[in-house]
Amino acid sequence: MSSASLPAAHPFIRTRLSIAYFLTFAIWGSWGFAVSAFADSLGFDPGTFGIAGTWGAMLAPLIGPVADRRFAAQKIDGLLHLLSAASLATAAIVTSNVASVNESYFLVALILHGVFFMPTIGLTNTIVFTHIPDKDKAPRVFMFGTIGWICAVLAADCFLGGAGSNGFLWQAATLSAALGLFMFTLPNTPPKGKTEEGGGIAKALGLDALGLFKKPDFAFFVTCVFLVSVAGCGYFFTVAVPHLQESGYSAALALTTLCQFAEIIFMAALPFFVKKYGLKKVIIIGMVAWGLRYICFSFGMFPLAIVALLLHGFCYSFLYVGAYMYGERKAPAALKTSVQSLLVFLLLGVGQVVGGMYLASPLMKKYAPKADVQFEYTDSVLTTEVIEIDAVVSVVEPDGAVAPVATTAEGTPDAIVIPDASVAIPAIPSPALTSPAAPGEAGPAGEEGEEGKKPEKKEPQKHKPGWAPAPSVWDYLDLNTQMKKMLGDYKETTTYDVSNTLDTNEDGKIDKTDLDAIKAKGFVEFGVKDAKGEWIKDKYFIVSYDEVVRGLKDVALWKAQQKDPKVEDVKVEEAVIVREDWIGAHGRQWNMIFLIPAIAIFIIATIFCIGAKEPPKEEDEA
Repeated sequence: MSSASLPAAHPFIRTRLSIAYFLTFAIWGSWGFAVSAFADSLGFDPGTFGIAGTWGAMLAPLIGPVADRRFAAQKIDGLLHLLSAASLATAAIVTSNVASVNESYFLVALILHGVFFMPTIGLTNTIVFTHIPDKDKAPRVFMFGTIGWICAVLAADCFLGGAGSNGFLWQAATLSAALGLFMFTLPNTPPKGKTEEGGGIAKALGLDALGLFKKPDFAFFVTCVFLVSVAGCGYFFTVAVPHLQESGYSAALALTTLCQFAEIIFMAALPFFVKKYGLKKVIIIGMVAWGLRYICFSFGMFPLAIVALLLHGFCYSFLYVGAYMYGERKAPAALKTSVQSLLVFLLLGVGQVVGGMYLASPLMKKYAPKADVQFEYTDSVLTTEVIEIDAVVSVVEPDGAVAPVATTAEGTPDAIVIPDASVAIPAIPSPALTSPAAPGEAGPAGEEGEEGKKPEKKEPQKHKPGWAPAPSVWDYLDLNTQMKKMLGDYKETTTYDVSNTLDTNEDGKIDKTDLDAIKAKGFVEFGVKDAKGEWIKDKYFIVSYDEVVRGLKDVALWKAQQKDPKVEDVKVEEAVIVREDWIGAHGRQWNMIFLIPAIAIFIIATIFCIGAKEPPKEEDEA
C-alpha cells in the first residue's frame, strides 16, 4: 500500500481506538466470567449457557463481507453493539425475578447477544489496522481489551453482586449501548470491495475471502493456527480452574489472574518481537508456548503451574493476535474485514467450541478421579442448642435406647438429645410435620397428596468436601476479595472442610483418633459459617459417621493401591490419610489430560515451522 493511500491522521486516534477495544472486551468480561455460575444457581446447565455467547462467532464470516462491500465498518460495528445491548437488556429483564426465570427466553437472549457481539471483534480489528499509523503496533491497542476485561470483572463482582445476581447483565448492556454510540464517532472506514454481477452464491453473500484458500500459503497458515486454537483457549479455560482446584493450590481461581497480567505485558511487547524476529517466528513461539504450558501443568508441581499460567502472555498474544496481524498482511484491501471475520469465526468460534465441548470435556470424563468421594448428606440448617421441651417423642436408637426429642410448640423437633451425652444432634425436619402435602406427595400421618400418588424416590444429595491449603501470599491475587476489603464490603466466613471437620484435632492427618471422635458424636458438619458463627443457608451439610467411614475407606484403598495395585480391601481404622492422599484420590489423571494436547500442538508447530512463509508487510491486491 502506498503512502498516498494511507488514511489521514485523526486526533487522538490511538486513544480512541484503545477506548473502543477496552469497551469491547469489558462487555465480554462482564458476562463471560459470571454467566455459567449464574445459570447454575438458577438450576440451568452451566455448560450450555457458558458457550451461548460464543455461538455468535459462527456468523462472523457473514458480517465481515457486508462491511467490505456495502457499509462503513464503524457504522455496522455501532449498530451491532446497539442490538447487542438490547439483547443483554432482555436477558437482564427475563432474569429479574430469579424465582420464575424462563430458561428458553434467557438462553435465546444470550445467543442473540453473541450473534450481534462476536462479529464486532473482527470489525474492530479492521478499524484498528486501518487507522493506526503503524499496524505492527496494533497490539498496544489490543492490550486495552485485556484491561477492560479485568475492570469489568472487578466492577461486576464488587458492586453488582457478581454471579449471585443479574447485575452483570445490566452492566454489559450499558457498556454495549455506550460503545454502540461511541463507534459512530470513530473515523470513517469505508467499504473497499466492489459489488459486481454474477459470481455465484459465494460472491452474492460476499464470501470472497474463502477464495484465499486457493493460495497454498494462506490455506496452510489458517489450517495450522486453527488446529492449535482447538487445543488453545477453549480447551484451556475448560480444564484450568478444575485442575488448580483439584491439585489443592491456594486461591485456585485467583491464580488465573496471572494470565491477564501476563497478557497485558506481552501484548505491549509484541511489536518488538514482530520487528526483531518476524511474524512467522512470533506465531511459532505462540504455538510452542501452548505446548510448554501443558507440559508444565502435567507435572503437577505448583512452581511449574505458575510458569504455565504466566506463559499465557505468549500463548494468547503471539498466537491469536499474531494470527490477526498475519491475516491483515495477507488479505487484499477489498477483503480485509472478511479475513478478520473468518479468523474470529475459526479461532473464537469453532476452535473454542470444539476445544471445550468435544476435546476437553470428553478427556476429563475419560480420566476421571479413581476415588471421587462424595458424601451423602442432609442439608437442613437447624440450631444445635437444646430448647425448652414442649413435647417429647421417642426415637429408638440402633442399640435399642430411647432418646427424647426436643420439639417446639408447633411440634417440630429441634434437636435429638441423647441422655448422658454432651451434644445435641440437629434433627432433620419432616415435611409431614412442617407443611401440608403438595400434590403427589405424602401428607401428615401417612396421608397422600391431592392426586393420591406416593412420593417419588429422590436421588440422595451429595457433597464433595475439599482439604483447604494454608493461607498463602498467592491469596492476594484474588483482586475481587482485595477490592471488597478495601471498600469495607468484605464479609468474613469460616469454611468447615476436611481440614477442620474430619481432621478433628487438626494435626494434618486423619487416623483412628479422629474416627473415634466422629463416632462418639455420630455425625460431622461441613459447610460455611458467617462472621456471627451461623451456618449459611445452602452451604451446610450433615454427614453420618457410617458415610464418613465409607468415604475414607475409598481414599485409604486408593492410597494402598498406589503401592500395590492388587490390594482389594483395607481397614479404615488402621489407615492414616494426609492431605496429599485426599487430593490424589479426588484428582483426575491430569498428566494425560495435558500431555495429549501438548503432543498434538508440538507436531503442528513443527509442521508450521517447516512449511509456513514469512508474510510481506503488505500483500498486493489480487
